[in-house]
Amino acid sequence: MFTTIRRYRVKLGRADEAIRLAETELLPIVSAIPGYIAYQAVLDGPQAIVSVSTYSDRSAAALANTAAARWDETSIASMIDGPARVTIGEVRLSADARGATAPRAFV
Repeated sequence: MFTTIRRYRVKLGRADEAIRLAETELLPIVSAIPGYIAYQAVLDGPQAIVSVSTYSDRSAAALANTAAARWDETSIASMIDGPARVTIGEVRLSADARGATAPRAFV
């Protein structure tokens, strides 16, 4: 599994609008990518949004990141202060309510 973390600095008062647009416009795009697992948008203060998306493999995560960058430029460029700071990495530990598990490649 691979996760992409995108950190945005949002113009004051625009965070909720940006998240609504992500829900209606971006989520359908990234969730249609084969290997999609999950997406979250986190409000991290009045001017910060962090999005976290997880995919089954690196190529799907990279494709989603490219799609998100394109969407940023066309849909929310006026709401954010510059490009997102991006991190893509391999998930080595994942936990949910059932407990911690390593992705299959490491079991």
